[in-house]
Amino acid sequence: MKIGLDAKRAFLNYTGLGNYSRNVILSLLENYPDNEYYLFTPDPGFHPFLDEIRKHKNVFVIMPKSKSFSSRWRSYGITHLVNKLNLDVYHGLSNELPFNIKKTKVKKIVTIHDLIPFKDDTFRNVFDDFFARRKMRAACKNADIITAISEETKKDIIGLFGTSETKIKVVYQPVGFKVNESTDDVRKKYSLPDKFILQVGTVEYRKNIQIILKALIKLKLPDLHLVIVGKKASFFKALHSYSSNHGLGNLVHFIDPVSNEDLSGIYKESFAVMYPSLYEGFGLPIIEAISYNKPVLTTKGGCFEEAGGPGAFYCDTESVDEVADTLVKILETDSSSHLAAGKQYITRFTAKATADGLMNLYHK
Repeated sequence: MKIGLDAKRAFLNYTGLGNYSRNVILSLLENYPDNEYYLFTPDPGFHPFLDEIRKHKNVFVIMPKSKSFSSRWRSYGITHLVNKLNLDVYHGLSNELPFNIKKTKVKKIVTIHDLIPFKDDTFRNVFDDFFARRKMRAACKNADIITAISEETKKDIIGLFGTSETKIKVVYQPVGFKVNESTDDVRKKYSLPDKFILQVGTVEYRKNIQIILKALIKLKLPDLHLVIVGKKASFFKALHSYSSNHGLGNLVHFIDPVSNEDLSGIYKESFAVMYPSLYEGFGLPIIEAISYNKPVLTTKGGCFEEAGGPGAFYCDTESVDEVADTLVKILETDSSSHLAAGKQYITRFTAKATADGLMNLYHK
């Protein structure tokens, strides 16, 4: 089978969509090595990943002849190549397909991660969201099959676009862990405090870091620090000012960037993980926390409970009182029963399960 994959973010994105794309591609290569894989990207800039896939003779990196019109190439030019290469499947891994993909006979699949561009958020880029919405609507319309990374995202697609439920299949994203055994080096490298709770994700409004700050202000715990690992978006300045103005300046630490290996070490050094997000397509840090035997506080309902199952502590993360009470519960009680149940639950989120789910759709 000849499978085309939109690999722009696999090569050029270092965060969520990039990690997803890389993990999917590598899981397909590992579990289904007999296929040919054509990776479409305007630029193979992510050199470590490029080195990894060059080990495989059945992988071909497809790029435009010129980088001058790379955006147009992704939106329109790829379609000509899909026909020329006689692909069996073309899979858009990150919310979009070429606008003219209907001109091909290839099986068209798109993965929708979340509908964040359709959510109100003062701190997001209006123009980026406009184009993201346009691409997402077209992709969902033109795709033969939509894969959603959670049941929650599936419900959102149906509710917003009126898409038939039969067209949408849930395939969970692969979860892989880079284990760093030398946590002493990580502690020194990032000057980690003795006792800290950890939050992982881009520093933006919807991650709801502000509710953790408010809970810490209420609890007045002078020895408990908050370490936030993630890209500093525009909301960072407001958040940093808020923590400084409310006496938390020395207790809140922002770290960026961090390699996957170092993030593993930071997880292992933390006391607990906070994930009070207002909206997500999936809750990957919840699964990561459980895998590292760390209690995790997260949002009640939706994709959060879908990700954490019985392994997390859930609360209304728009209530300072509930967040504070749940944090105290985590700090003062034994979480071993939660974590044991969670460990069993998250065994469903494997790279092989993702590869099997996608390959089933490719052949369907």
